[in-house]
Amino acid sequence: MNNITSKIDSLKAPVCGFGFIIWLTCFQSYTLLQEHKFLKTADFINGYTFGFSTAFACWVAWRLIQGKEKISLDAGRLSKFLRIFCLVLIGLVGAAGFVIDIFGNTSWQYNIGFFVGSFVMGACFRPIIEETE
Repeated sequence: MNNITSKIDSLKAPVCGFGFIIWLTCFQSYTLLQEHKFLKTADFINGYTFGFSTAFACWVAWRLIQGKEKISLDAGRLSKFLRIFCLVLIGLVGAAGFVIDIFGNTSWQYNIGFFVGSFVMGACFRPIIEETE
């Protein structure tokens, strides 16, 4: 069991780096894929981008609520509340969009992309950030 855990831990950094690079390239590739009529792939990339962003916003909001993140600009209560509120709102809108897409008449590629983006953020990107602290 320990051997499997060490193999999984050794894959976190490459998957995190690759997933983050994909997320960055998604912004330009989405438009390019739509122009060339690769609509199913464009739906996957759209879902990946929103899944990664939603998971990241929720994670940062949770860390702010727990007090693990220092807010450097303005430590006032109203400022902290507004930051947390905006991040939670991003997370809720992203999650609501995902649920609507499940029950709506959309392509399954978006849902798979959303799940993969959330997984890369939660299982690979988040642990690496927490390990470097």
